[in-house]
Amino acid sequence: MIKKLLTLMILGFATTANAESLANDILQRDTINGIGGIKMILGVKGYECQPKLLEAEVLQQPTDIKLYQGVAVSGYWREFWTLQCNDSKVTVPIKFVLDKTGASWVITLDEVEIK
Repeated sequence: MIKKLLTLMILGFATTANAESLANDILQRDTINGIGGIKMILGVKGYECQPKLLEAEVLQQPTDIKLYQGVAVSGYWREFWTLQCNDSKVTVPIKFVLDKTGASWVITLDEVEIK
């Protein structure tokens, strides 16, 4: 329980529609913008649409979290997101990585599914 509370304090907790993610609103926005670019790279019809996060599931709780002066400076966690854009649904496994400059996301293109 204490570890979970610490996680929520470090990362923030964001909810969009029915989606629950450990990523805060800014990190969610940045990730969604990146996923929009992935749709364009893969040639998906309707790439001009801004994807909307429908569902998020935490697959792996934060691991290897290290703090420096009360701020998380390393660690990672994994989530599985489902997004909607026009007629397409995109499912994306995402690895979020913390470092001393903030958080970033890693998406492997061959794991992205577009329906």
